[in-house]
Amino acid sequence: TLSVVFNKLNQTQLDAVSSTYLTDFTWSPRATAQVSIASGGNGNGNVSYAVDPASSGICTVNSSTGLITDVTAGTCKVIATKAADTNYNASSDSVTVVFKKAAQTAITLSASANPILYTTAASKNQSVISASGGNYSTGSYTFYIDPMSEEYCSIANSNATQIWITGNLAGFCQIIVVKAGDVNYLEQRTVIGVTINKMTQTISASSSNGKDRKS
Repeated sequence: TLSVVFNKLNQTQLDAVSSTYLTDFTWSPRATAQVSIASGGNGNGNVSYAVDPASSGICTVNSSTGLITDVTAGTCKVIATKAADTNYNASSDSVTVVFKKAAQTAITLSASANPILYTTAASKNQSVISASGGNYSTGSYTFYIDPMSEEYCSIANSNATQIWITGNLAGFCQIIVVKAGDVNYLEQRTVIGVTINKMTQTISASSSNGKDRKS
């Protein structure tokens, strides 16, 4: 008895494509990309889609339709496979879609007093700078004085969303505020200026009758 084995053929190379390869991460509605088969795969097996294990947690894909949905910003690799059938081996191709970090909403800054008055007294005048906005990112605010303004003002106190600045010399104080980025959102920053006005001088003069007069 003679047995002859007819091996399965390899399918022509599968060519998977995506409706987009680079898009912003979005939370609501979620960003999507559609994977489909452009050509190749001449067998009769079904096509299925799966997220590469290296991209787990970054995206999901519908195994039947190839619709990718973002989970976080990052690089999403999806593998498309045309299954084997009676005559052909399975064939696969991959598609990579990058979900970019998105911009945060703008930071809003306010000053409790602007301008403030310079004084020679030991207790200097202050203004409280408050920050809000930069929504969605889990990053923290950082406040600092522009190096060009450091002789005019300094930070006396701070908390998570505010700083207290002290007017050290008459001039202009520029405060820079940064909301840190996170896995999904870019860093956001803005500035606010506080003017420190000169103090009014007091002049004393003596009159001819020996009494002081002030103006």
